[in-house]
Amino acid sequence: MTVACALLLGGGACGGAPFEAISGNDDGGVGGDVGPRDSTLADAGNAEHDGTLRDATPTDAGDVARDGTPRDSTPVDARDADNDAGPRDATTPDVTSRDSPDAGGMVDVTLPPDATAGDARLDVATDAAAPDGDGGPMAWCAGRWALFCADFDTVTAVSDGWTTATSTPGAVLDFNLVDFTSPRRSMHGKLPAGSGGSEMASARLSRVVSTSLARSILEFDCNVASIGAAPGDWLLQIARLGRNGSEGAVALLAQPMGTWAVLVTTNLPVDHGALPAPPKFGTFVRVSMDVLWSATAGSVSIAFDGVTVFTRGGIATAIAPTTTSVELTVGLLEATGPTPPAELSIDNVVLR
Repeated sequence: MTVACALLLGGGACGGAPFEAISGNDDGGVGGDVGPRDSTLADAGNAEHDGTLRDATPTDAGDVARDGTPRDSTPVDARDADNDAGPRDATTPDVTSRDSPDAGGMVDVTLPPDATAGDARLDVATDAAAPDGDGGPMAWCAGRWALFCADFDTVTAVSDGWTTATSTPGAVLDFNLVDFTSPRRSMHGKLPAGSGGSEMASARLSRVVSTSLARSILEFDCNVASIGAAPGDWLLQIARLGRNGSEGAVALLAQPMGTWAVLVTTNLPVDHGALPAPPKFGTFVRVSMDVLWSATAGSVSIAFDGVTVFTRGGIATAIAPTTTSVELTVGLLEATGPTPPAELSIDNVVLR
């Protein structure tokens, strides 16, 4: 029950330039007209002799063929749209790329096709930062189909964009400026030996996302520098997906004898299975956690660098029939202890 509680609660205590603002009367492209225009009625009869800018008068509409200068963007001038010398206003839909640098310091992240309208309001504005203003390359997360994405490359603090960041006394949660998979840094977490007490050692980040999707896929690059040895029974959490607050969870764990495992819980532990081998330490490995949420026909799949190392089907991964939120967690957590000291780096986190 202690392990289930810790995993269900995520380690908590148990017990581009901006688009133009186009107004309704801007369809004629007035902003693109070059130069002033006469608007006097006395000059209306002189249509054949105009050699300069045209009058914006109704009688001038028939003189399209003779105009040698820019046309007024009046309704009668619609035939001459191709001859306008001035730039045209960008009318709806705006053709500017969604992935151009945003002035507000955000990165556009594209939602998956099956995301609901409610997800779009909450999840498009991920808090990963925009590309550097010095004209550097686009951020890794830009344009990816995701409910949430974090590449750690341009944010000010490692916790920017995350719901919570937890670093207990003696732990380290910061940037790794040396090892990363997208320039120029990754998340770095380090834990001392756990005490097995009521305060679980932690160096981790969590993000809660509102979604109605019945399937969650968490992917991230993981470089384990070291996980020490310790006697007894202990579990050290590396990553976790939780559903609807504390209803259900799937966790990727390191455990004694150098093995890794997957633990699935609802209100009680459902399934616990060891992986054939942990990922290679000292190098980045792409980790994928694929979970289908269901009370009767759920499934869990774990892959390292695209190779499936664990799969379970036909199990309970949830209780309620509908998903309302998913919480993703990456980093180190003393799920049950006392755990050995550990250190890792994580980069390019994506939830789909």
